[in-house]
Amino acid sequence: MEMAQKGFPKPLEVEYPPELSGWEEMYPPYYIFSEERREWEERQFWYHDKIHAPDPMYPWDLIFQEAWQIALSQFNTRVFCIPPAQGVAQRMVGCYMYICAVEPPPEEIVGKKAEFFQKRVFYVFEHYDELWEKWHKKFTALGKEVQELKIPQELPQFEPDEGVFPAPKGYYTSYELIEAYDKLIDAIYKGWQYHFEYLNLAYLAYLMFADTCRKLFPGISESTIGKMV
Repeated sequence: MEMAQKGFPKPLEVEYPPELSGWEEMYPPYYIFSEERREWEERQFWYHDKIHAPDPMYPWDLIFQEAWQIALSQFNTRVFCIPPAQGVAQRMVGCYMYICAVEPPPEEIVGKKAEFFQKRVFYVFEHYDELWEKWHKKFTALGKEVQELKIPQELPQFEPDEGVFPAPKGYYTSYELIEAYDKLIDAIYKGWQYHFEYLNLAYLAYLMFADTCRKLFPGISESTIGKMV
């Protein structure tokens, strides 16, 4: 008697309890699995991202997740052009965030990326110390900008006279609150851009070093390799 094969349901086959009815409305349409992208989405391997988002996602918090997804994918794909890498994709499944490593591009794209990869990545390795100093300064400056944001603590019943005389200022507390909010969100996106500037290259350098160690010293333990870095 043959045993029935069981597996995980495909994205559009997931069944949700009645209590979750309408959950999709909390998130942007491009974060929801769809019929029009079904062929592509079903080719990917999706898993619950318990590192970045172990709990149900509040809609506003998705800004933070989208920011790192954009940055990671951009640096791997368009900046340092790691040949087979295409970044990650994110989707919401019943208020939980799932991600996948996007499948490699066609061979001709891999070849084009390899040309940029060779030139750009090894330049960073050769100039890492000076580039690190420049990175640290701009990241510190971004943190200072966030610390110095002026956020109105309350919306006054009436704007004070100094905002009206001798000539109206033209914008008031409501706008200042919106402006501070926008600057904070922009800083989140830029912060993640800076975060991934060299992070994945550092991981790549470690993998290359570990591979060399295994070839030179067969049987070397992972902990020994880690202590050498």
